[in-house]
Amino acid sequence: MQTPEHTLDQLTPTGKASTVGSRVRAWWEKLIAVEHPDPEIARQGRVFNVLMFESLFFVLYLAGTFLTSQLLGLFPAPESTIATVFPLGFVPVSLLCIWQAKRGHVRAMVYLYVWLNLVGLALACLVFDGIRSPAWILFIWTVTMAGTLIRASYALYTTFIIIGYYLALFVLTRLGVYVPLIQQSTPALVFNVLAFSLGVLVTVGGVLTFVNMRSLQATLGQLREAQSALERQRGALEQRVTERTTEIEARAKQFRAIAEINQAVSGMFEIDVMLDSVARLIEERLQYYEVGLYLLTDTRDRLLLKALSSKEGTAGRIGLDFSVQVTDVGDIVGAVAATGRSRVVTRTGDMERYFAATVSPAVHARLTLPLLARGTLIGVLDLQCSDRERFAKDDLEVLRLLADSVAVAIENTRLLQETRSTFERLSRYQEEDVIRGWRRALARRDQDFAFIYDRIMVHEEQADALTDLLPDDVSDIQQLRVIRQRDRYLMLAPIRVQQRTLGVLSFEGKRPWTDDERRLADSVVAQLGLALENARLLEDTRLSAQQERARSEIVGRVRGSVQMDAILRSAAEELGRALNVQRARIQLLPLAERNKPGTGELVE
Repeated sequence: MQTPEHTLDQLTPTGKASTVGSRVRAWWEKLIAVEHPDPEIARQGRVFNVLMFESLFFVLYLAGTFLTSQLLGLFPAPESTIATVFPLGFVPVSLLCIWQAKRGHVRAMVYLYVWLNLVGLALACLVFDGIRSPAWILFIWTVTMAGTLIRASYALYTTFIIIGYYLALFVLTRLGVYVPLIQQSTPALVFNVLAFSLGVLVTVGGVLTFVNMRSLQATLGQLREAQSALERQRGALEQRVTERTTEIEARAKQFRAIAEINQAVSGMFEIDVMLDSVARLIEERLQYYEVGLYLLTDTRDRLLLKALSSKEGTAGRIGLDFSVQVTDVGDIVGAVAATGRSRVVTRTGDMERYFAATVSPAVHARLTLPLLARGTLIGVLDLQCSDRERFAKDDLEVLRLLADSVAVAIENTRLLQETRSTFERLSRYQEEDVIRGWRRALARRDQDFAFIYDRIMVHEEQADALTDLLPDDVSDIQQLRVIRQRDRYLMLAPIRVQQRTLGVLSFEGKRPWTDDERRLADSVVAQLGLALENARLLEDTRLSAQQERARSEIVGRVRGSVQMDAILRSAAEELGRALNVQRARIQLLPLAERNKPGTGELVE
């Protein structure tokens, strides 16, 4: 129904007039338009071209005014003819300015036109009627052009120049030095003044004001549009800043959580305790519904759930004995372990199979990440969330860092636990070796011994004789102790080697022991334990060397004999002397027959 009406409107005279008007406006806009990269210069050039066309019509109007005054007999020829041709000299100036302005030389043409107009009007006043010339009214056009197109201050500059010029002509006229070349009659002056005033009123008061206001309105419209665009951009920027701030705060929260988790587990030595702490901290700090930690078994074909933290409780919906087969078919935990790549699934469509009965109905998204230590898969981190859109792309990068840090923490805890266990075994073996060495050292002396100092000399006594002087729990002393017994003060300093107490230094006095005396005894006794251990090791080394030397000598003598009786005699003699025994006997036994009834089987 709309198409025929539209077509009919185009065929009416009004429609034709509208089309012609549009074409005329388009032609006019093309005629006055100035293309320039600076939009302000382009706008100024457009206004300048409009004023130049107005200037063309204005000078034609002035020429027509003089011609009319001639026809009315108010301004006789040839003076009227000169006055008619004089303003037409600005026609080529206006056309030149329009042509150069469209080429982009707007500022230069504005200055050229204003100064030429000022000089031309000054010349017109000088030639025609002097201080009574109607051309003085036309200076309003010059002042307005200077203030509009150059700067507001130029309106003042040109005004001062015009006033100074007028005063100079006035003085020269009064002195009789200056007389105008052409003077009009009073009726001609009145007619031209009225005509010029009417032209200035129309051009400056009407057209120029209209052009300026329209340009100003267009500029204000552009400013309002630019301001609206800036407001929209500012709103979008504020929204963007808010979104980015929210994202940054979320990332900062995640990184703080990762730092807290790393700090919390850095000093843990038990792998199970560390895994429980990691799962609990991730669930609490990052606000997930459930967090599970799976580790590969030794056979690397199954994943065993080692830690679980859930909003439903510490145990969640499954127990810690739950295990998953390592395969890319079925459970997402096994699929991630089989492929080594993280996966995000939501409770939609065919992804529903990854949400089995062991997963809470409140869970709508799962992120499963492989735990890689030095490029080797050691387990899987399973994160479950009730928000379907929780696991964004940016979150994945942060959570991969979390998974890597958890894997490193697990591997470090394992290595630390193994190192600690190895160190404990070595310490235990070393302690046992020290105990065996001291037992051998004491056994070689075949008695317990002690030394006592009575402020005169040192006596060697049996250890049993001194036991009544020491407390019953002396063997349990691990550090320096002071005991008061009736009228005496005992200071007991344990002699320790490899965390074992080998003996005790007992100091008896009738007054309390000072702190300096305690520190002196403690430091000396500490060095005493080290000296005793070094002496024992030196003694063991010397005995070993003696035994090795004796063995070499015995073997050398035995090998030096060539007769069987001599070899046996040398062996019995040398070993008896080396072992310091009362009697040594060597005897060869006859070989029993194999499987002989009544005898045992010979074992070689």
